[in-house]
Amino acid sequence: MCIRDRIYTCFFDARGLSFSMKDPPDLGSSARGAMDTLLERGLARTKDGGRVIPLGLLVERSGRPGERDFDVTINPPDDEALPRVRGFVGIADRFASIWSIASDLPQHPGPGATLAAAPQDVVLPTLARTHRRKTTRILVCGFRPGSIYMLEELFRSDPGGEVLVLVQNAEARTQALAALDAHSELVKRGLMHGRHGVFERQVDGMISVSLDRDTDSGVSAMHLCVADAMASRNLVDLPAEFGHVADLDAIIFVASDTESADKRTATTLLKLEQLLDMRGPEQTRRPRVVAEVVDGRLATRLEQRYRKLGIDDVRVFSTQELRAYFLFQAVVVPGFDTVYAELLGSWGQSFVHRHVVPGPQGSDGRCTFAALAVQLRSQGDVLIAVELAGPSGRTTLCVAPCGDAPGTEFSLSELRGVWVIAPDHQDQAAQARALSPTA
Repeated sequence: MCIRDRIYTCFFDARGLSFSMKDPPDLGSSARGAMDTLLERGLARTKDGGRVIPLGLLVERSGRPGERDFDVTINPPDDEALPRVRGFVGIADRFASIWSIASDLPQHPGPGATLAAAPQDVVLPTLARTHRRKTTRILVCGFRPGSIYMLEELFRSDPGGEVLVLVQNAEARTQALAALDAHSELVKRGLMHGRHGVFERQVDGMISVSLDRDTDSGVSAMHLCVADAMASRNLVDLPAEFGHVADLDAIIFVASDTESADKRTATTLLKLEQLLDMRGPEQTRRPRVVAEVVDGRLATRLEQRYRKLGIDDVRVFSTQELRAYFLFQAVVVPGFDTVYAELLGSWGQSFVHRHVVPGPQGSDGRCTFAALAVQLRSQGDVLIAVELAGPSGRTTLCVAPCGDAPGTEFSLSELRGVWVIAPDHQDQAAQARALSPTA
């Protein structure tokens, strides 16, 4: 895996930070012109640092005093007219690469950039959107107030789905219900910015979840039950008629700050592994498992163990590492949380995988990352990475390669797929953009 790049935001001026470039560039009011200008310069970087892939723009916004004075627009439509562009968001090996491009941008709008497409004798293969696995029935072990935002995204990504949340005891259930009620009241009163839902208790004990009331997204079902997830008897006969864990689509372990939380999670993961193996080889589809633990060293050991066993559908993360990745930059960099909220959320523009459609289409010639990026840009996608087949048959992920790095130039016969920034749902892209968070 050829990954060393990060997402950065670069402001031409940041009033809240009392910062401004001496001569701020002017990218004009055309979204296509601005993105093409940035992409042309980003793809041209082959020396003195890595490639830069622009993901979106930071544009002027008028608001009340104390509110953020800019908006983040990820992969804006070509025909979108923009207010003043005050910066951009991009993927790069380091901030110096981003700053180098910003420093070299024109101070006055010029003619549109000319992007070099793939050679005419090279026929690119058909790249089809890869449909993600369904997440209709999900088990969540554990709860903390921040879990509410995760639950909202789970229901938004699969409307009409069901989620079972297990907590240790009646006190934990009472606290979880209180957190859900408080969150719902804030949403009803219009005090929660962004895209949020309402959790309402029903007579039968179920909790109905209504998301994005203005979009008629339907109602989903959630169950909050008391059960010990470490007990095998509970995992093979889950509450709320959820059945056996092996029949679920996904299982999520939520970390807490109690001393025993990591031990309980590790123990449950091992029991879960045994229960899934007991179903036999005919049980080909296993649920995806995502686990949070507090201890970073424990997360590393568990990850290494699953990779050694060849189990690819279990991922273990440390909350300390996640906070380091997201929380620090969200606090220091204005608007950074908005970037990740859209890219990782199930609305607007997000990371999308496209796979090569088997068949005779496409040539056996060679192509470059830059030429493929230009081709996909003409289709409205932002190319982030390519997946190439290696000698051993395993694929290698190459993010924004340049220079002599693998993936900079490749044979089309080796191409297995790409990762791009694209709309989550083509028919809802405009609606999602209009409802994106602005606070």
